[in-house]
Amino acid sequence: MSEGGFIFISYGREPQTDTFVKQLKTDLDAAGFKAWIDICDIPAGSDWHGAIGTAVQNCSAMIAVITQKYTASRYCTNELYQANGDGKPIYPVFRQDVDFSVTESARGVKYVISGINWTMFRPDIDDYDASLAKLIGGLKEKCVIAGNLSSKLSQMQISPAQHTGVPHLQSPQQYGQPPPSTYPFVPPPFAPQYLHSPYPNPTTPPMGPPYGSPIPPVGVSYSSPVQQGYPNQPYPMPIPYYGQQSPQPVWPSPQGQQLQGYYPGVPSPHGPLPNQPPPPPTYHQIFGHSKAEQFPEKHVQGIDSPDVAAAGAPKEFKVGMRVEAVDRRFPYFVCVATIADVRNKGSEVLVHFDGWTAAYDYWCGSDAIELHPVGWCESYGWELQEPRGSVKFQWNSYLKELDAEAAPKSIFKKHQLDGPGSLYFKAGMRVEAKDRKNPALICVATIAEVRNRRLLVHFDGWSDKYDYWCSPDTVDIHPAMWCGKNGKKVQAPKGYPGHFQWNVYLNDSAINPAPAHIFTSDQIEAFSIFKPGMKLEAKDRLNPLLTCVATVADVRNQQVLIHFDGWSDQYDYWCSTNSTDVHPAGWCSKYGYDLQPPNGYDKSFNWNSYLSSCKATRAPENIFTKEQIAKQKQSAKVASPSKASYQHGSSALFRVGMKVEAKDRQYPTLICVATIIDTRGNEVLIHFDNWSSSYDYWCKTTSTDIHPIGWCKRRNHTLQPPNGYARRFTWESYLAECDAEQVPDNAFTSDQRD
Repeated sequence: MSEGGFIFISYGREPQTDTFVKQLKTDLDAAGFKAWIDICDIPAGSDWHGAIGTAVQNCSAMIAVITQKYTASRYCTNELYQANGDGKPIYPVFRQDVDFSVTESARGVKYVISGINWTMFRPDIDDYDASLAKLIGGLKEKCVIAGNLSSKLSQMQISPAQHTGVPHLQSPQQYGQPPPSTYPFVPPPFAPQYLHSPYPNPTTPPMGPPYGSPIPPVGVSYSSPVQQGYPNQPYPMPIPYYGQQSPQPVWPSPQGQQLQGYYPGVPSPHGPLPNQPPPPPTYHQIFGHSKAEQFPEKHVQGIDSPDVAAAGAPKEFKVGMRVEAVDRRFPYFVCVATIADVRNKGSEVLVHFDGWTAAYDYWCGSDAIELHPVGWCESYGWELQEPRGSVKFQWNSYLKELDAEAAPKSIFKKHQLDGPGSLYFKAGMRVEAKDRKNPALICVATIAEVRNRRLLVHFDGWSDKYDYWCSPDTVDIHPAMWCGKNGKKVQAPKGYPGHFQWNVYLNDSAINPAPAHIFTSDQIEAFSIFKPGMKLEAKDRLNPLLTCVATVADVRNQQVLIHFDGWSDQYDYWCSTNSTDVHPAGWCSKYGYDLQPPNGYDKSFNWNSYLSSCKATRAPENIFTKEQIAKQKQSAKVASPSKASYQHGSSALFRVGMKVEAKDRQYPTLICVATIIDTRGNEVLIHFDNWSSSYDYWCKTTSTDIHPIGWCKRRNHTLQPPNGYARRFTWESYLAECDAEQVPDNAFTSDQRD
């Protein structure tokens, strides 16, 4: 172990806890660790307070045995605060359920451990051996084991998933709810709760009750957002180097002089640099916390990462090797870089960008997705950011001139050699993600977990009750800075002070963005010529006979979010840009249909005067398809079906609660598990299991958007399981567990069944 080489066990004195702590110490010692507890390791006659303080200072890690008494103990909380302030790894171990709201000290304990994965050792509730194995797996990540752990684990006969610290996968207790979070993230105490703000449109009346979604206390405007240039604050301007010497960054002094420095480790002929600029602001300076919000290590190596090192080739990076590396301050950039240092037996490398100051260096694992071999960008058509000042950059001549070597491809893992769109996400990566409860909002978020090729998205600063699971290729997530590049506003983390800028947020080395190149082109690009704020006429899908005044609230690839003016966003829906549910302004008047004015609009509606009062523009007619512009047959009331129609395609056989397989109209390539939650004549309301109702839609019982269960399996098409469903999905077990029934096959038409 590093430092003192032992684990400090912090606990509150009480008989049951004393017995547990002694047993825990015995088991940890047997596993090769050295556990320290006061009743065994403070010699008689010693200064008790001094011994405790010295042990906390010198330990490698702390195990905090959390009980109600622990949260009220001044001595226990002092030990916890000291360890946290010293940056010690802390492993919360719970002996009982605790109410953190009863005292100020309890809230302080909650604040320290809120972002750390907890291990439960509650008597008669949790399995001691399984919890011990999970704890040992976590300790292995931060501590060096002196003895042999494998023998202890073999005696306990537990699975590798348990002893490596991976949470045991458990099915949701009740379908319709997402799986319980594997990390108990709790926002800091007394955090303000922001309410849903109404739209600022002057013609829009106040909205209904707040939805409690993760948005800051500002209004949401559907006017076209101001274009933001990135980076907002340009990087320092280093001078180029193109010789065999080390890089020579330029540091501006307070007197305005230009002082040349050399790369760390290479002495400067001019001596040490005076008046060096201060380091970039840290998370502590921004938020006032001791460190950035952290998520527990999930021990998931992304999505497939076999080693492809050739036999006999070098197996580790060496100082001076050249690579192509992602700039973590601007994740769209892949730059010419140098391995500046290596530590931990080659498992970590220091990346330095050629021609830039050391302020942009960062440490990463040797298998990090940010690293690629020389020539990667050229192979896959990704733009390579050259050393500043170079002209007609070519790797061969550059390496020859510097007498440098490229890191051999045999060192890199498969995922580092793969091209763009690899979807190699890892826990802790920052992204921009749609708030699925308020689809118009895109927020700063973190990939909190990767499990079974699914991602758990967590909104920074918010409770995990807003988290959701998604597939890696969903267009609900984007690289950091995507909003700024596409003229949208990203919602800052809850409690973020002032104007949010990714460049500032990423100054903290603990906050790392997902590289842009691991996303698919659909997640990076923004395609539609519809723009937020444009006005049009749209069908109310809950009342298909109505066509209403509406606004394009958001644009995502070939999808638009329709919002009905003056109404709550609970009626919003996504549709494709060529959907015949939307029409240009004036379409109803042209064909003699009734247009529903905005809710609360108390005068005769006229498009010209309305656009003038809103200072908005209509969506140009030339961006609509011929079908969207042409006259359509208006729906009429549907008569009761005849008995003959019961044989195939009968609406009478579609009943509330029945299950089907249905197309996601927002992402038409996806077929999902769905439920019929309402019927009306020959129409049914489709709801995707365990998803927000914002994705619901009405369709006719004969629509080819819905199919009988088993359709995907017969067509060898992937069926999307309910959101948060963590086990292998089969219709047989799902119907039994939900106590539900399927829509009979004979209720569907041949087109729906084929």
